[in-house]
Amino acid sequence: MRDMTVRFELFVDDTGHATEFYRDVLGFEVTAEFGAAAGSTYVELRNGDAIIGLQPAQALERGVPDGDPAVFRSPPSGVELVLEVGDVEAYRARARASGYPVVADLEERPWGELDFRLRDPDGYYLRITSRRSPRYQRQLGALTLHELQAERCSLESLSRAGQQPEHVADDEDRAS
Repeated sequence: MRDMTVRFELFVDDTGHATEFYRDVLGFEVTAEFGAAAGSTYVELRNGDAIIGLQPAQALERGVPDGDPAVFRSPPSGVELVLEVGDVEAYRARARASGYPVVADLEERPWGELDFRLRDPDGYYLRITSRRSPRYQRQLGALTLHELQAERCSLESLSRAGQQPEHVADDEDRAS
């Protein structure tokens, strides 16, 4: 089965402030709001297939049977929310233009991704990254049909133009 999506539920001090961050800094759109009259607003934001739900931290007090709500509400250490985007440099420019502090600026990673990192107003650690390269995904066996078709079209275009695709040696090439 390959029909899963991800929705993060974040418990925040101020849903309005958090909504502004995800909307203005990262380009999310508000798709739903519930409970505004009761003062316990739930805000759903979406950007592409990424969905983030924001709830007031006080909502945890109702759902913690035996424990300190502050512990359950705290942003976890050792966890980062990774948002893959088509143009990471544009997202970085948007974050910089918003005046919001970037924790770690653009850096190319050994696995071929370019990313930057920031924390949201409630301390959740976010990594905004380029989508994985087709070569990397091929190594994982994770290319989607759409990506395979796009790569095939790209190779056909090069062929029609009389150019050869650039060959990058992989482990099989080195073994021979």
